[in-house]
Amino acid sequence: MKQQRFDFSTPIDRHGTWCTQWDYVADRFGRDDLLPFTISDMDFATAPCVLSALQQRLSHGVLVAQPL
Repeated sequence: MKQQRFDFSTPIDRHGTWCTQWDYVADRFGRDDLLPFTISDMDFATAPCVLSALQQRLSHGVLVAQPL
């Protein structure tokens, strides 16, 4: 299997996406100028192989659990 490289150096701006990590800092801490280190989210794009697998599964049209 060929190993793929992923871009972990280009962060995605998630402000305004209902992301608890970025959009609700002031709600939780009373200030909006804090870095939200309390949540362990990744701010990177999803790996292409994951997107491809999801698209393939969704295109089938029937969403059921499959045995591993």
